Amino acid sequence: LDEYLTEGALSDAQDAYLVLAAEDADVARMGFRKISSASVSTNTADTVVWYEKILAAAVEDEMKAFVWKSRMSLYGDAGSITPVVERLDEILAFENAELSRSVCQGIVGVALGLKDYEGLAALLKATREQNAEDSAWEQFALTIEADVLYDKGLLVELDVFLLKHAALLGDTALCRRSEKLLAAAAKQGADAIVTRVVQSALAGGAEFPQTLARIGQQWVQMAVSVKDSSAFLDRTEKVLKTDFPASRLVSLLRNGYYAVMQTRNAALQSRASAIVDSVCSKEGLSESVLQRLGVMRLDGAFYVKDFRRALEILELGVSGHDEAWHIEVKDKVGAHLALQDGRHEDAISLFRKHMSRIEKWDAPVINPANQNRMIKEAVLGFNEKRIGDIYAEMGTRAADSQAAYARAREWYQKALTELEPESPEHKDATAELAEVPAAAATK
Repeated sequence: LDEYLTEGALSDAQDAYLVLAAEDADVARMGFRKISSASVSTNTADTVVWYEKILAAAVEDEMKAFVWKSRMSLYGDAGSITPVVERLDEILAFENAELSRSVCQGIVGVALGLKDYEGLAALLKATREQNAEDSAWEQFALTIEADVLYDKGLLVELDVFLLKHAALLGDTALCRRSEKLLAAAAKQGADAIVTRVVQSALAGGAEFPQTLARIGQQWVQMAVSVKDSSAFLDRTEKVLKTDFPASRLVSLLRNGYYAVMQTRNAALQSRASAIVDSVCSKEGLSESVLQRLGVMRLDGAFYVKDFRRALEILELGVSGHDEAWHIEVKDKVGAHLALQDGRHEDAISLFRKHMSRIEKWDAPVINPANQNRMIKEAVLGFNEKRIGDIYAEMGTRAADSQAAYARAREWYQKALTELEPESPEHKDATAELAEVPAAAATK
């Protein structure tokens, strides 16, 4: 084959391929792309002739299915799927029904792109006539009907359709269509549909767990995306009363939780903390989930400056972290407690101890609040600025305060040279640098 193709003898290569492909399935699979590439590079008519030769040859159904899928773009160019629907009996004749459905799914994709609803209706009629008692084919037909309703923007009709045919559609198909319906209904302000989709998903979690997981999370994240912290908390509480999967709890909570903690609204922060506490008490959580939830609880205590609660969390232990980690975080908590209690020198000493550890970082860490990277130079600048503030608060250490601010500026300048100018991290460091007091004027 390679020799024929090298010499440009395309017709000879095709004839040789058809003989070999009928004898060896591996050759059929490996040679197809090479021959097709050369055929397509000539013109569309030659490509069609080449595809038809394979379909007429004694090759495996898998190879014929691959050919049908490869020629789908040609039907798209023609503007209609009618030519392939007229030959649907060839595709439905495959011994493996899944193979037939996979080809038909490709046809559906082309038809929806063309908005060839007439062709799709013919496809549905043909598949139902030839597979009247086959539930898998009926499920396939229902998914097409649902997709057509969505494509036409008939959201009310799609809502009714999904409710009526949920059992036959099955969890995976129902989940995908429900996600699209929920997003479209929310965008259009169709609140009644949003409510119905969510209520159905939350109530049907035992039968449709995938739908519950995806719709529950989508609904909660919709509140996060519009920065509605109250709605986030309300929706999260409702979702957590269902059989929402434990493996997805962190992704359900994380973004909204940190957004609430940044509101400085004590009532909302308290509700968010209570939610995470209640989730931590659930049975069957993996160590990975417990670890991330434990860190969220600890971060929450930092946000509300409840450092005694932070110490309590650390004393109980955060799953997945070793003793050295606990000691390091306790030192950091201790620094904040000392500052709250007015023990300035102790606070400075512990913050310096914390900085000595930061200087040993060999890679950035992720800020859990916004998922931005934190490089050590920026973190060191932040801490030097904080130490400068503490000296200034003491009232008698102006020189030490100015020295700390100078070091903070140096660290931030180094950070800015390390960070991409348009990155979120660069913007954060620039904003933080601007908050460092300028050097005092000298006389």
